[in-house]
Amino acid sequence: MKKLFILIILFSTLSCKNKEQEEQLDQNREAIVNLFNTLEMNEKIDLIEMILSDKDTPAQVIEEYSKDSTLINIKEGNIKGNIINSPNVTPAILQEMHSLLQSDDRYVRIIALNTKLPENLFEKLALAKDYTTRMSIAENENTSITLLRHLANDSISEVRAEIAINKNTPVDILERLAIDENADVRYNVAGHPKLPINLLEQLAQDTTTVQLDFNTYSAVRGNVASNPNTPIPILISIFNTSTGTDDVSIMIRESLALNPNLPLTLIEKLSHDDIYLVRISIGKNSSTPLSILNKLADDKTEVVRVAVASNQSISQKLLEKLAQDNYSYTLKAIANNTKTPICILEKLANDNSQDRILLKEIKNNPNMTKPLKLSILNKKEQILQLLPLLDPKIYSELLVGFREF
Repeated sequence: MKKLFILIILFSTLSCKNKEQEEQLDQNREAIVNLFNTLEMNEKIDLIEMILSDKDTPAQVIEEYSKDSTLINIKEGNIKGNIINSPNVTPAILQEMHSLLQSDDRYVRIIALNTKLPENLFEKLALAKDYTTRMSIAENENTSITLLRHLANDSISEVRAEIAINKNTPVDILERLAIDENADVRYNVAGHPKLPINLLEQLAQDTTTVQLDFNTYSAVRGNVASNPNTPIPILISIFNTSTGTDDVSIMIRESLALNPNLPLTLIEKLSHDDIYLVRISIGKNSSTPLSILNKLADDKTEVVRVAVASNQSISQKLLEKLAQDNYSYTLKAIANNTKTPICILEKLANDNSQDRILLKEIKNNPNMTKPLKLSILNKKEQILQLLPLLDPKIYSELLVGFREF
């Protein structure tokens, strides 16, 4: 009789808890719907993109979105791209999305970059007429060695240049690309993490100029300068022959200054470089000693201080000092730095409560506490926080319902 009484009490307790849980779920669901209904059209599109980018969004929800032709073709936003790049996208969804696209559609190139691409699409897109699609396959980390070898012979140098970047490219292919007629291909080879010393030595002598972007120039040897595997004697030799004020020499010193294996003597010299771009690279380098970071934190050029604030080897004391900086980008760098402790993040949030851009950086920092994060979320982000609290079935149904706005 006593056991029966205890069971009745337990059952009643569980029933109360289940009822409370159901009521809480209903409250969460109602809160989400109410928040959603207050959003403007562009905010709803932003929210859907955020949902698609969220690691907790189930694959079946992504699949439902991908089947909605009206939604994926909305001109505003980038729904299509967010489906393709969603963390939980499946090979089947990518296959279906590809079937909806024209061969020259820019989204084909985005699909070709996805590591979850079905094997048949890897092979098909490696033979695409559009060379930019072949570039994406050449860059894809899951592209087979067989296809990498095929694309290493591509007639378009931009495709071969992507093969030279792919971390899975075998050394024998790198050896061939190291003597490629195109300097951009050789430049990319020079930065490859698998490059053996003999090829680093060879490419360190390559002074051919390459254009990195609209107004930035370097030389093939400039990428040897930034390669973490480059032996110190080669780094010293490159430094000794790149002390000029021409654009290429400056860019090579910038590359040297970023190398984590740079000897202390060169770090010291480059931290006093007249060119602020070089000092920026030293400020970013995780191997730069605190004594030098402390000096650069007082640099008259604001962007040098920003670089120091982003350094992963920075001390809390120096972060506290830089948090007093009046330059907004310094504060953003601190907010982004994973070494920034919660006490500094809290102060930044309290002192800059109206700066929505800075608050966004703060709440994305992995060191943020949940209470502080919740206090600065906008309505779209509040919805994302509430969604995982729902029953999985309701969660999926509600997300699918969001597209019917």
